Amino acid sequence: MALRYEIQEIGTSLLVENWQAGLRCLSQSAGSAEYQDAHLPLPLSHLPDHFLAGIPDELKGAAAPYGELALRLLSLARQHASCAELLKLRPILLFLAALYWPQDNLPIVKHAACGQRALLHAMGLAPRRSLLRFLDRLRLNLAIEWQRDYLRLFLYEEPEAYLALRHEPRIGPVQLFLLFHAPELTGSVLIRSLPHHDDDGLWLSRLLDPLNPALALARAGRFPGSWQALRNMVELAEVSDTVLKVEQADDRAYQFQYLCERLQLDEQHPLPDSGKRLSHLQTPWLQQVVSWPELDVACARMNPRRCELWSQTMLNDILRGRQALFRLCSPRRKRVLGWVRMSLAPSAPDQPAFTSLIEVTGPKVGRVSRYWVRRLYCHLLTHPLRPGNRP
Repeated sequence: MALRYEIQEIGTSLLVENWQAGLRCLSQSAGSAEYQDAHLPLPLSHLPDHFLAGIPDELKGAAAPYGELALRLLSLARQHASCAELLKLRPILLFLAALYWPQDNLPIVKHAACGQRALLHAMGLAPRRSLLRFLDRLRLNLAIEWQRDYLRLFLYEEPEAYLALRHEPRIGPVQLFLLFHAPELTGSVLIRSLPHHDDDGLWLSRLLDPLNPALALARAGRFPGSWQALRNMVELAEVSDTVLKVEQADDRAYQFQYLCERLQLDEQHPLPDSGKRLSHLQTPWLQQVVSWPELDVACARMNPRRCELWSQTMLNDILRGRQALFRLCSPRRKRVLGWVRMSLAPSAPDQPAFTSLIEVTGPKVGRVSRYWVRRLYCHLLTHPLRPGNRP
């Protein structure tokens, strides 16, 4: 039993013999016929069952994952026992040889008969046992073209790069791709925790959308916690949140600079004298922000996702002296617990105790406790804004 395919564009017919006849390909054109190493670029699933009936199941199962090259791998296994053993034990090596010699089976058969290291050497790769063990740990879908191309790029353009993955128990498409795209993350917790699904073509975009901005920040030395923090993250959502905070801080810095230029204020001039009107409110744990660097830091601490009060209007009012900003501190620990905004406008509601908690600082502090909120409220009730101190 044989399969016949007509290629009308070049006036050629391909006759593929079945397993019992040798699984060879006969080319017939212009009255001549000759055996050649050409093969049909068809997955095994596209071939009729009667044609595949004689192929041993063990060989058929080993070749099936390699897509359009599966039939050629079976042809190599049929030609020589060494190729059949290689297809059973280390099929990816036979697959790489088929890519290296796309139209010639003879060198593959010749070098495979001399051993696996001889085959590696003939392909221009390092004949090392460590490289063979690396191939065993690959978990790639080599029927997908980009994974196939990246593997070849990995082996030939960076022949020593596989040593960076020698401690990985399994190497999937994510590790292989990111070894080129983000070599700084090789072997990190983040890379090991990234999911991948071969049947989902959108996984790469979902991976790179949050990762690319983080890589740009880290390479510029602007990622919080530097490379170590990025390597130790376990979820892409955590990476996205960190990138968003940096971008928001950049936006706030731009707004701060813009308003200062509009108001013609800089570090050479003091802030508006609202501090004098509120000096009676200050305590060791409630301290007014009275300098430009402090105000810049306070604005950078504000998170607009948690605080609706953040706006250009609020910062404008602070710079013009219509509002004041305080630090809520813990005297013992000397740590900033949060930021308090206080309005000096006559029309502000609840004037004796008009206040709003802005943002909590520090990753482990959490929200400001009720104790500090009650203490702040009682303090403002006992030290109200005096009418004479209003602007």
